[in-house]
Order: sequence, then C-alpha cells, then structure tokens
Amino acid sequence: MRFPPGRDYTYPRQYFEDTGIWEPRTTDYIKSHLKKGQYFLDIGAHVGCLSALAHGLGAKVIAFEPSSENRAYFEKNCPDIQVIGKALSNTNGMVKLYTGKTSGENSLLENYHNGDGIEVVESVRYDDLNLGVPDMVKLDVEGSEQIVLEGAQSILNTDKPITLIIEDWQNRLTDWLIDNYGWSLVTTDRGSGNRILVKNQACVYVEEPIRCHLLGTFNAPNTLKDEGIGNAFGTKVINMAKILKKLGHYVIFYGVEGSEVECDEFVQVSTLELLRKTYGEWDNTKIYPEKYGDLAHTTFNDNCVREINQRKREGDFLLVCHGTFHQPIANGVQIANTIEIGIGHRSSFAPFRIFESQFQMNWTYGYEDSHLNTTTNPGNRPKGDGRFYDCVIPGFFDPSDFDYSENKDDYFLYLGRIISRKGIFVAQRVCQELGKTLLVAGFGYSKDANEVDAKAFDDLLKLPNVEYVGFAG
Repeated sequence: MRFPPGRDYTYPRQYFEDTGIWEPRTTDYIKSHLKKGQYFLDIGAHVGCLSALAHGLGAKVIAFEPSSENRAYFEKNCPDIQVIGKALSNTNGMVKLYTGKTSGENSLLENYHNGDGIEVVESVRYDDLNLGVPDMVKLDVEGSEQIVLEGAQSILNTDKPITLIIEDWQNRLTDWLIDNYGWSLVTTDRGSGNRILVKNQACVYVEEPIRCHLLGTFNAPNTLKDEGIGNAFGTKVINMAKILKKLGHYVIFYGVEGSEVECDEFVQVSTLELLRKTYGEWDNTKIYPEKYGDLAHTTFNDNCVREINQRKREGDFLLVCHGTFHQPIANGVQIANTIEIGIGHRSSFAPFRIFESQFQMNWTYGYEDSHLNTTTNPGNRPKGDGRFYDCVIPGFFDPSDFDYSENKDDYFLYLGRIISRKGIFVAQRVCQELGKTLLVAGFGYSKDANEVDAKAFDDLLKLPNVEYVGFAG
C-alpha cells in the first residue's frame, strides 16, 4: 500500500507499517465474516486498506473517498475497485472538506482535526444513488458518521442481514443505532475506535480483551524466587498478572531482568547488573532499597516511558503498583486509564485507585484533604468525599503458592517487615497471653536505614516468646 507523503502518527498507520495489517481486530473480523460474492461498502476509504482486503476475499467493493489526494493513492493501490469521489451526507450539494493534520483525518466538520486546508467536494445521499443494500459497511468519516447514515435510510432500516463497522470513539452513535434502529453490538476494536454492529442476524457479544501495561518494581526482579519474594510490591504484580490472564486480557509487563510474570509480552527495562551497580549484591538480611531518583529508578522509568510510548493504543490500561515512584512513567506516557493497584501506602497519585482495605482508602482521603494542596491539583484529589471509581480489593494470593498441611506445629507466625505499625507487638502480646511462641520472619531494619524501626526490631528480639528466623523464601 502507498500513502500520501508525510508521517501519519495515527495508530493504524504505524501498526500497518510494522506488520502489514490495518486495524488488526477489525481486519480479523472482516476476514472471518465477509463471504465471497457479498457486497462491501467502504465509506471514507482513505487509500484503500480495507477495500483491498474485502476485494481479496472475493467481495464486490464500492468505495467512497472525497479527498482527491487520497483517491489518487486509492486508485494506485486498488485499480480494480470502483471508488466514487463524493462525500456521503444527508443532503445533496457542494460542501467543504477540511484537511486534517494527517491524510486519514479529513472531515466535513470544520476544526475537527485542526487542519488548515479546504477542498470543495460534492455531497450526496446514499439512498439517491440506487446502489442497493450492502452486506457489510465500513464507515469512518471523521465525525460525520451520523449524517451519512441519515442519508442512508435503506441501510438503517433494512430487513436484510447486515454488518456495520463504524468509528465511534465515544459510543454515542452506537447507542443511537441500538436504541432507535434495532442494531446489536458484536464487539469492539478499541485501538482503532471501531464498533462492530449487526442487524437481522444472530448476535453473541464478544468482549474485547483489555491491553494492560503492567509496571513491575524498579529495585528488584518480580519473581517468587528469593531475590524477588521479599518485595511486597512485586508479589502484587505477579498475582495481578495471573488474574488478568485468567480473565482473558492482554498483559504487557515491564520489569527487571530475571522477572517471572505471566504475560503476553515481557519488556525488560532494567538489568540485574544495574541493580548491583546501584545497590550492591542482594542481601536477604536487609530491606530492599527504595530511593527516589537513584540510577536504578531513573533508568527503569526512562526505559518504561520509551517502550510504552512505542506500544500504547487508544483504550489501553496502565497499571502501576509503586506509588509516586511510578508517577514519572504515568506522566510520560499519558494513558487516560491509569490505575494504581493494591494501595497500602500513602504516596498514591493515579486518577483511578484500588486500595487494599477500607481503612487505607479512608485514611488516604483524610490525609490528602488535610495535608495536600487541592487547589494546585484539583482533578486528582478527593476533596472530602472520594472519587466514584476508587474501590477496595483486599490483598490477593494464589493458594497454589502455599503448601497445605493437616498437621500443625505449635506456634504462631508473623510474616512481613518488622515494624511496630504492622501490629507485630500486638501479635506478640496475644501469643504471650496464650502461652504460645511467635515465630517472626521478614526483614528487620538497621539504624542506618530507620532508627525508629531499628529500635522496634531490637526490642522485639529481647522478648521471651519470640523466635526470629530471618528471611523466608
């Protein structure tokens, strides 16, 4: 396929140049459902990518492309396909076609894509052309889709089984077709903005998987091996990936070399050598280092921004786990659906947030209202009553990661960082009252790392019913 000169930064063009496939989910649907000899109507045909596909499948194709530049490329790409150089509309006459920022964004709506050129073209109602009712329609005319359909009542109200592939980013036209004309939604192609609807035929809705960009931790590989299991943020990531894959979603994981996370793509954005260079050899007697702006952190963030921007599509989710350590990545990729998972800390920032407990959610709202300047960042702060889509999902675990035994030993176990605010002294006192031993496994703090928690660690080790066993893999 040949395109007009100049880079087209829309997602389908980039993907097509890399893979040879235009709008992959839409392409797959057409290949699966368009039959030889059927009539395919391509409205807003651009340079003919989907027209060529339909023609190759043996369908009769009629295309509409009012832009003279695009039409010239269409005729070179698809010499055997009829292309009509008129703009379909709900009226007949001469209209202005406004040039978009790219060749695929020309529109009858002024300022729709902020282009600066105008081409006068003829508009016509589809119903006045006597071309019949197609079996499948692709409609992508940059905001004018409804007026095209208003001039195509034969298509809107047909009794014939028909499929409509329509660009409708906000679902408004989809709702209009469902509510007023009896169409049914079959599936979506979020990356292309397409909605696929049918009428007068059996319909089973197929949910489109969500593409999730899942961030790992910058200071450790995310693995259940010893070098990763002590990092609670990493364990959340591993289990979240399992859940997302089980639900059928597409997971792109960005992490440190040595990570073992269920995903469709593993994008390595840091190395074990870089961790050694930043922190020295990993030591299972010490807390994982976590310093904002160090070499491991900035390298991880910079590489994530670059790699995500190369892969992101409209409708993707960005899942972050590490509070404001991940905020520079979110700022650098600007994915609207940015969600923080498993918030058990106070440095949260994302527009959508999942807390580990109701207490953590309420504490965060109270803290933000009393400590943070809501004037400078009004869209990101709760202002007293929270945000509608924030929610609580308690900590999640995979039972297969634990060995069950009917035979119990006579002790209680504390597993986690050894700091007083996690309740370890409450556990110790309960065990003391019961006459039981408390085994303690986890990282303790040194005085260099945190003097208050280091004292708590020392105090705990002196208690008679406590046995410290160190790091537990």
